Amino acid sequence: LGYDVEILSYELEECVPIAAIGRVIIGRKWRDADVVEHLVETVKRYAVNIILPFVDGAIAVASECKRLLPDVFIPVSEEDIATAMFDKALAANLFAEKDIAIPSTYSVDDCKFPAIAKPRLGSASKGIKVINDAKELVQLQNPTEYLIQEYIAHREEYTVDCYVSKERKTMCVVPRLRIDIAGGEVTRTKT
Repeated sequence: LGYDVEILSYELEECVPIAAIGRVIIGRKWRDADVVEHLVETVKRYAVNIILPFVDGAIAVASECKRLLPDVFIPVSEEDIATAMFDKALAANLFAEKDIAIPSTYSVDDCKFPAIAKPRLGSASKGIKVINDAKELVQLQNPTEYLIQEYIAHREEYTVDCYVSKERKTMCVVPRLRIDIAGGEVTRTKT
């Protein structure tokens, strides 16, 4: 299209695949206290026009940058939604408010078995436990740090990306069947 494009990638080390076609900028971990400040400085220093987060942890950071860098195109949700999507209990409450169906959510006192206990924070299915009875439930360390939901056997899992305009109009929905998963991250999908 005639654009002069330079790819910059915000990474923790230089030896990453994107280095074959782009310039690696050594950055911070997504949970570091100064990551937003450092990323904003980096965007300004290198005159970045677009930020595209490619890992879960980068989405909340990018949503903060979106507020601080209004002239940079950053296609992510607003901060409150990004924050809610990375706290499974907040997400479940948001889904209930919007009348979006999700599996039944239980408290420790009213749990039905089997159930699935998901750490409230985090992603990639890390720390998820299937709970078969009350004995296993009481073995959970810090049960308030989990979202406990109905376990659904024989299910298919989908990732759904939605692209929404600034006017909050849904422009495109892309469902992908998760076929193969390694360490909680999808490695093969069918769109």
